[in-house]
Amino acid sequence: MEKYNHNINLLDELDSISKIHELKRDQIDEIFQKIAKPILKSVRLERLSVWLLNENKDRLTSIGEFDARTDQFQKNTVFTKEALPYCFKKLCSEEISVFSNELENQSRIKFIELYLKPNDVISSITIPIRIASEFIGVLRIEKTGSVERVFTQDEKSFVYSSGLILASALEARYRRRLQAELNDLLEEKKMLITEIDHRVKNNFAILIGLLRRYKAKSDSEDVISILDEFEQRIFSMHKVHNMLGEREGYFEINFTNYLNELFTEFKLQAPNEESQIGTVIHGDYIVNSKTAIHFGLLLTEIFINSLKYSNSTQTNYFFKLEIKKGHSSSEDQIIITDSGAGFDFEEKIKLGSTGLTLVQDLIDDLELQADYPIKGMSIYKFSLKLKGERLV
Repeated sequence: MEKYNHNINLLDELDSISKIHELKRDQIDEIFQKIAKPILKSVRLERLSVWLLNENKDRLTSIGEFDARTDQFQKNTVFTKEALPYCFKKLCSEEISVFSNELENQSRIKFIELYLKPNDVISSITIPIRIASEFIGVLRIEKTGSVERVFTQDEKSFVYSSGLILASALEARYRRRLQAELNDLLEEKKMLITEIDHRVKNNFAILIGLLRRYKAKSDSEDVISILDEFEQRIFSMHKVHNMLGEREGYFEINFTNYLNELFTEFKLQAPNEESQIGTVIHGDYIVNSKTAIHFGLLLTEIFINSLKYSNSTQTNYFFKLEIKKGHSSSEDQIIITDSGAGFDFEEKIKLGSTGLTLVQDLIDDLELQADYPIKGMSIYKFSLKLKGERLV
């Protein structure tokens, strides 16, 4: 029986072994050999092997078996639960096993005949390997020959720490592989979104083109008016889609820019009143895309109604939108006014006005606190939470 004393500083060796983290994680064979050589040299042993458990937990497969006597490396030896039930259970017990003479354990006779004797192994330390507290396999340090080895506590601790380093290297490699797969999926998703974005833009353009074509062919003012309204509604959604693409994100939009661009389109619909259609917005505000789409449709409906009723009855027509500071820092007020004489909003809703019903539905969807026009005062007021810095 051999009790080995040596002067190697195991802490220094452990620090040296830990430098394997500088390796690329996909070079697993190189990682294994970089670990095996200094570990075996430090404890003056001949063999090191690592075995990983399969998903069904009924098979251990070696990812590396290094023999310092011949400087040979091999892998893919398999231990199955069915062939070696007792040995497999012990190996997977998640406990540290230390044997000065592993050949004396006759309950492991199959393991002795299939593995220990062919590899000339007599003494060993078996360390469980865990990733995120889950048992994934074992690290074995083995002495060959006929002379037994009594392992010191320092050596046991050193081998255990080496197992932690190996587990860390395996986990880093696993995470690197997952990251590569994730990057591939993200790239695929990006390409898919780009394709969808292209098709949606084309569809919007086709719809607007068809509406304009039918308008050009129609002699009916009523039909042209209806088609104009649909074109404006489609444009409001189209503009949100374009602005989301420009931000390279699909969750938030610059609300200030969006409102100003909508008003630019409104001016094109009423060129004679262009100077009286505009916004008063101090600062840049951000809203989520759903709010932008719904509010754009809401604003478009209000403008369509304004053109249809106020512009036809007023000589000094105007249509304005203003954002004012709310009562709190997170709540602002959007005020929409025109030159109309006002009307009883609630009464019109009861009469089944299609445009106002849509306005009401959009307000409900946005869960806005709203004040509606009344007779003598054509003003909409909406309390809406906006993100962004006010300039004044």
